[in-house]
Amino acid sequence: MSNSFNGAITLDYVAEILIRSFWYSIALLILSLLIFLVAGDAAFQSHSMMFGITKHEFVLMYYYGMAFLKIIIFIFFLMPYIAIRVVLKKHRMDDLQTD
Repeated sequence: MSNSFNGAITLDYVAEILIRSFWYSIALLILSLLIFLVAGDAAFQSHSMMFGITKHEFVLMYYYGMAFLKIIIFIFFLMPYIAIRVVLKKHRMDDLQTD
């Protein structure tokens, strides 16, 4: 029984790490959006000189990148966090029923 208790504590720590990583990633996305809104023209100028892209292509690549990052954040941080919380809740309910 002590092994399951230690496992629950470890899962609690992992869940805390995942949810903090999720929120930090969301903050990074918001910061990226703010930088794009404030300095988007300067970024476009430097990228268009290097790669010869149009403004439309630059904006599309930015939004596709943001969408890809959001999907990755949800898949790798939020979904495992939710799964761990469900498992811990079930584990705690099973412990209450056995007592």
